[in-house]
Amino acid sequence: MRYSLLSRFEGGLLGGAIAAVKLQQRGSADSISDACELQDSAIASLLRCGGFDASDWLAAIATLSPSLLQRRQKMTASEVAIAIFPLAFYSHEHRDSLHARVREAAGVWLHDGENLAELLLWADAIALILREKLPPNRLLDSLLASAIDPAAENLKTLEYLSLQLERATPLEAIARAPEAPSAIALALYSFAATPEAFSLCLDRALRTSLVSPLAPLLVGAIAGLYNSSSGLPARPGLDPSQLQHRQQQARQLFTAWSGSYRLDRWNLNAPVIAGAGMLQARPSLKIISH
Repeated sequence: MRYSLLSRFEGGLLGGAIAAVKLQQRGSADSISDACELQDSAIASLLRCGGFDASDWLAAIATLSPSLLQRRQKMTASEVAIAIFPLAFYSHEHRDSLHARVREAAGVWLHDGENLAELLLWADAIALILREKLPPNRLLDSLLASAIDPAAENLKTLEYLSLQLERATPLEAIARAPEAPSAIALALYSFAATPEAFSLCLDRALRTSLVSPLAPLLVGAIAGLYNSSSGLPARPGLDPSQLQHRQQQARQLFTAWSGSYRLDRWNLNAPVIAGAGMLQARPSLKIISH
């Protein structure tokens, strides 16, 4: 694997946090706050239950952000995509299970008029990255190739984005078109154009934030996931407490996902899993000569 799963988990959460800070600096905090709060409550529930539990998630929200309960079945697909990001981490190994969990989450939060198929497409993109099934610069082709009985609207969206990518159409032009695609589609396009350049992906999406404020948040998350925490630039705007909080969330998610459920007994500040070609110091290692 090019990067460890822990590094990818961390990169996804940090990438989203970097995007959120940049959006707040542009005065777009209100448009993303519900989605970010929903994601935090999803992480809390996953850690507490060791897996997805819709009832516990609602209980977590009632404690952390009770006003969000008023938005049940009223959220856009893009908002729910942010919320289910940690859920896709947790269920990335098995597509059927992943889709079942996404459908269950959508049943709680997604507005009836929104596109469930795009949420499944988003989850598939995350899973492809985590399973190392995504060749560089082949996101859209990989999603098309992996589709099983894909929804017609997803095929149409992917084919449209592939065509625009071949033409090198600027993201701003796509976002401002009369029939502009969703924030999820815009995020996938921005990421697919330059997957290994996190800052470029995010800056491109930020230029569309007035018409699609959630697109940068989605781009930050998926580009951070792909490049991992070791591939991110300096964390602009993240104060030490924000950085520590997201790193801790990623480590706890990884620990719970890997089966080590007693989170209080694990200290992953110096993880033993590193990317290929990286040496790590082991300060507690003692060499005993015979």
